[in-house]
Amino acid sequence: MSIKVRKKKIAGNYKVKEPINNFKIRVRIVQQRPLLAELLENEGDNARDTNFLEEEDRIFGWQQKVFSPFEVNFYSEEANCLTESQKLYHRQIKETDITGSLLYTFTQNDPYYSKNELLTRPYRTRLGNRNQTALPVLQNRKPFSERYNKMVVDDAPDETRIRTNHYLYADHSTMYVMVDLLQRDKILTGSDGDNETMLCVITYDGLHKILSVNPDFTDDRCYVITNSSGVQFNYWIEHASQKPSSLELQQQQNESRREIKERLMYKEAEISHGLQPIPPNVYKFFIKLDILSVHEFFFNGLCVSYYVDLPKHWSTSQQDRLFGRTQRSNLKNNTAYFSYATEIALDFQSVCPLDGNNVLPSWPRLLLSVTSLDTWFRWIDKMYYNVI
Repeated sequence: MSIKVRKKKIAGNYKVKEPINNFKIRVRIVQQRPLLAELLENEGDNARDTNFLEEEDRIFGWQQKVFSPFEVNFYSEEANCLTESQKLYHRQIKETDITGSLLYTFTQNDPYYSKNELLTRPYRTRLGNRNQTALPVLQNRKPFSERYNKMVVDDAPDETRIRTNHYLYADHSTMYVMVDLLQRDKILTGSDGDNETMLCVITYDGLHKILSVNPDFTDDRCYVITNSSGVQFNYWIEHASQKPSSLELQQQQNESRREIKERLMYKEAEISHGLQPIPPNVYKFFIKLDILSVHEFFFNGLCVSYYVDLPKHWSTSQQDRLFGRTQRSNLKNNTAYFSYATEIALDFQSVCPLDGNNVLPSWPRLLLSVTSLDTWFRWIDKMYYNVI
């Protein structure tokens, strides 16, 4: 007696580097033999119930539509076809004489949703719930007719507007691999749970190029599914994509090079506005000023003001950084701490190139002023200066 080990159904995510159209998946399903036949070592195929699916094996391409027997009967009637995709299915069935397969698919164009995807109550995304608690509630007390923005409904929103005004990210395509486990002698007049048994859900995120397979591909172990009559089936999911040809590899390399060139062009366009060439005979100095603390003072409420005095031939494009003031700080053991940091870019216009023998005629001066309050709440200023 052979021992079959069941595999736990866990989804798998894969990073896709090739075109998703090359993806293929193989699904094989076999009806379990009765326990009595296993005990008696009966290897005959007649041990299985012929009134149900016995064995089926099929390879599916990405978004490949395979019809079930119920769909063939349903779409054969032109009155049942309302959407453009359904009308297309009707023409395909009539022109190619499709009979239907017990292993079939639902693509992105089919009106099918699994049970856990249906919204039975108002849905709010996780980002929406977090923003509601993070930001204060805006209360507009004016009536709606008096508000400034009355165009709250866009009759024809474009794709960019939809993406920027919705939290729910839905830029992905989904494909379902289904199986018909219904009794063959049962007359089906509508949708039934057995004839729409889901085996696998395949989702592709085109933005991040991530392929999700739920449940994941199988190895030696198999998945087990049971229909409403209690008949159990084993099924396997395998990756059946073929290796790309040399021409496809060359096309992928060309596409990658094109994307890299576009990214470099975007980066160059962004950096070029921030970086400008320096005129000749102009030397740029970057001064980092860090005011840490002051010592040996006796009054609280201390703050330090600074001013950079530029002599002749010195200039800067950051005039607002030539002066500033720290925050007020109280004393601790006659010491006040600030940890105030800033950076200033200075330009020096030189007549002749500088080398080891030439010396700058003058340097900028740094003026410091320490201000505090005495016991009578009067301001006390003490001036200091230093050469940068």
